[in-house]
Amino acid sequence: MTTIELKAMHIRRISEINDFSFLKAIITILGSKTDKEILTQNLKQREEIIASLK
Repeated sequence: MTTIELKAMHIRRISEINDFSFLKAIITILGSKTDKEILTQNLKQREEIIASLK
């Protein structure tokens, strides 16, 4: 499994979660890593994020 495939899998799984507290916990965990890095998204990733927010 590639890094891109692993990220896509996580995005799909997170988009299925409806538990607000759990999602906030995920943000906290991710923040400890992503605050130190600049993240970029391609168009497909942005579309997936927007779809998951809807």
